[in-house]
Amino acid sequence: MKKLDNNQTLILVVAVLILGLIIGNLTGQAVRKKGPSGGPSPTCTDSDKDTYFAQANCGSQQDCNDNNPNIRPYATEICGNNIDDDCVNGDIGLCSATIDIKTSKQLYSTSEEVKLV
Repeated sequence: MKKLDNNQTLILVVAVLILGLIIGNLTGQAVRKKGPSGGPSPTCTDSDKDTYFAQANCGSQQDCNDNNPNIRPYATEICGNNIDDDCVNGDIGLCSATIDIKTSKQLYSTSEEVKLV
């Protein structure tokens, strides 16, 4: 059997580590990350495989529902469904408003805040 040189050994070690991380993420198993300020490492799990971890300090924003890949940070918030889709301040209750603007005689519908001056 041929002996590996230092570069080959390093490449093999890195490949094994990367493969371990990939397999851990694909199976939803716990992945160890460094804790804040070099403290103890938290156990990081991503059960719904949406790349957001259920625990804090795992390298991504914390997933507020790790059992549903559609509920995660930066997801599109669906207003009025009683679900905090994007993990920010709960569900949006008011979906849209229709305002009759007398000057144009048209109806406009928007989900953005409208300020009249």
